[in-house]
Amino acid sequence: DPTTAQDYVFRAAHPLLAGPMPTFSADRLGDCIDCAACVTACPMQLDIRQGPQADCLACGACLEACAQQQHRAGFGP
Repeated sequence: DPTTAQDYVFRAAHPLLAGPMPTFSADRLGDCIDCAACVTACPMQLDIRQGPQADCLACGACLEACAQQQHRAGFGP
């Protein structure tokens, strides 16, 4: 769901502030289709696919772009 995904992105970008990463079951994880929509949507042009980024604004633009691409690719609702 979008709230859980946004939480995951925030925790990945800010591990010291957010605490430990949540654990997800295998059926809850999405597959990256390597479209780079997240990088294009990011106002800082960060690539969260490479792990936590100190400059992340936690705006969620990457999350929204990914969700749209995943939907177009037939993953999720």
